Amino acid sequence: MLLYLSLLLIIYITYIYIYQTYFSPLKDVPGPWYLRIHWIPERLMRQTGNFHRYITEYHRQYGPVVRTAPSLVSATSQEAVKSVLSNKKYIKSDFVQKLRDMIGSNILTIQPSDEHLARKKMVLKSIKSMETELNQVIGNFGLDRMSEKWRNKEGSFKVNLINEFNFLVTDIIGALAFNQSFDCINSEKNELMSLTTKTIWYFAIRNITPWIFKLPIGPLKTLELAHIQLKEIAKKSLEASHNPSNNISLIQQYKQTSQQIGDELTEEDLISESLILLIGGVDSTASGLSWLFYYLDQYPKVYLKLAYEIRSKKIDLKGLNVNEMKKEYPYLNKVIMESLRLSPPFATSFPRLVPESGLMIDGVYLPPKTQIAINPYPTMRSPQNFSNPDEFKPDRWSEASGTGLSEPFIGFSKGTRMCVGKDFALRVLFLVTIEILSKFDLHCDYEQEKRDESVCQVTLLPTSGKFELEFQAINA
Repeated sequence: MLLYLSLLLIIYITYIYIYQTYFSPLKDVPGPWYLRIHWIPERLMRQTGNFHRYITEYHRQYGPVVRTAPSLVSATSQEAVKSVLSNKKYIKSDFVQKLRDMIGSNILTIQPSDEHLARKKMVLKSIKSMETELNQVIGNFGLDRMSEKWRNKEGSFKVNLINEFNFLVTDIIGALAFNQSFDCINSEKNELMSLTTKTIWYFAIRNITPWIFKLPIGPLKTLELAHIQLKEIAKKSLEASHNPSNNISLIQQYKQTSQQIGDELTEEDLISESLILLIGGVDSTASGLSWLFYYLDQYPKVYLKLAYEIRSKKIDLKGLNVNEMKKEYPYLNKVIMESLRLSPPFATSFPRLVPESGLMIDGVYLPPKTQIAINPYPTMRSPQNFSNPDEFKPDRWSEASGTGLSEPFIGFSKGTRMCVGKDFALRVLFLVTIEILSKFDLHCDYEQEKRDESVCQVTLLPTSGKFELEFQAINA
């Protein structure tokens, strides 16, 4: 019996290999043979957090178009970026619908282009209406508290920036979204993100087996309770809008703006948008900040040049927008761009579906319904797009040499699906870096080996799970 089953397995694998290699519509797309026969290798690479690094090496070996699974292709050229990301005909794959089933309807999971465009306009209009308050919220609920906490430390001190920036950004987004203080920085506990994670699990299980929550199972009741608690936080924020003395929260602004445009969001919609604010905003922004300071620690000359730029200026940042900060701190802008290029918080992306017209890209034809991914990590480390792509060189973004680099830069994606939180994330990166380097010295390790080993589960993190850097208050 065992011999019979083994023979059947060998026949099946041989058949799949022959079909995928010689008869599949994607047979001419280059790539490792083991990736084309089944989805298992691709899934394993993602599960281990190493997909972004493997795929980068595959592109350097096979070229700008690589087959990474039976019906999935990865592309990195500027032509691919322009053709796929900037064209609304390339809708996201069915994974996004599964995500919508899990966490509801929001700016990330809405698929029809007209519906997505309407939600995007609502979100951007809401954020724009709060622009004058953003710097104040970032300062009052985040930077001031973190600076005070750090100044209370004696002499030089070490900080795990992965945790610290996670607390910082949670406090900022929590205050922005709900107009409430969660004080993660001082408590060093992230209850809000804990509720968020549990609520995601609640949605995932509820959409598969809704009846199971009727059973008296402790862990499931914990997930259900987390969902209720997050709803209460959102509801409390909405109720606070009736008090004219209260500042308005982003969730309140969402509700008001959606009413104005005649497409009022339900309570579940508002909770879903809250989840995306927390999921998409906290970990990604904290990751971006952590990698930025990691590179400053790795490249002391860059750190010294940046510290000089920041400390030589005395500017009131409260009323400045991102474009104004870019003009006032040009070198910081270059450092941010280079850090996001080398270590984008979202190193991989959702695949898109090739439309009925098909796609000819870099000499390779992709038939309709092929899944194509423009992954940020390999795209922004491609030698075709950037010279010496693995080197941290902020000056590549200078006005003279930076011409043409904006097209393959997809740290926030591109086109109609470009990250709506781009302005907020850049604002936080600018303000946090200026705050820290104007008040604290970073003790760089001049003899350490240059490395940037990372894993990517949802966002890009160091393999060790932490960046522990040493600081000291200036004049301390």
